[in-house]
Amino acid sequence: FVLLALDDVQWMDSLSWKVVQRLVDRGKGLMILCLCRPFAMEDASIDPGFLRQIQEEKAENGKKNPDLSVIELQPFTESDVLMILSATLGCDPGCIKEEVCKHLFKNSGGIPYYVRELIQVMNQDDLLERGNDGLIGWRSSQSEYNQITLHTDMNELLLHRLDRFQFDGRTLLQLGAIIGFEFSFSELLEIQYLSMNISLTQVKQVQGQLSRAVKENILIETCHGGVPKNQLRG
Repeated sequence: FVLLALDDVQWMDSLSWKVVQRLVDRGKGLMILCLCRPFAMEDASIDPGFLRQIQEEKAENGKKNPDLSVIELQPFTESDVLMILSATLGCDPGCIKEEVCKHLFKNSGGIPYYVRELIQVMNQDDLLERGNDGLIGWRSSQSEYNQITLHTDMNELLLHRLDRFQFDGRTLLQLGAIIGFEFSFSELLEIQYLSMNISLTQVKQVQGQLSRAVKENILIETCHGGVPKNQLRG
């Protein structure tokens, strides 16, 4: 059995869909999982005949089973966002002021990734505090203007996370992006300093910046000391 996962299929061109069609026609023991934003299949570059083919029901052991199954994932509700925020803060949902939850729900749109990222920034920037009434709300040093406009755009949020790094850290991340999707620690050191005469202090500085980027979920460490992360023991 083979599972093939394709992401962002709303951007696939007609040639890519033809490859998928060949796999469906000839593949055995194959499941294709397509992930995409909401869009009309009829408006995509998929061949109409192929679309009808995978939508048809075929009889199998007397039962009707569609070749195509569509699962629509709905965004979190405001109640869901409140539960996630309370679990992250380690408090009862009733201890969080409504304005904080509404701000989080409005600016995340209920999208799980956005919810997580916004909560992470709230914690890192120490934007919340427990008041004398026992409720968790915006820290009193935050002006009303900042409370309303705080990270209202995901691009702004991601830029804010990068801006938290000092110049050397941002330079390292830029170099990593230029090298490619994957890069090694030694490659980054060699390019950063253009010399193999690197001091231990410089090595530790680079390690510290990369470790912080991993903690911020900007980078993913797949190998540590030559050993794949999934093989490391506690």
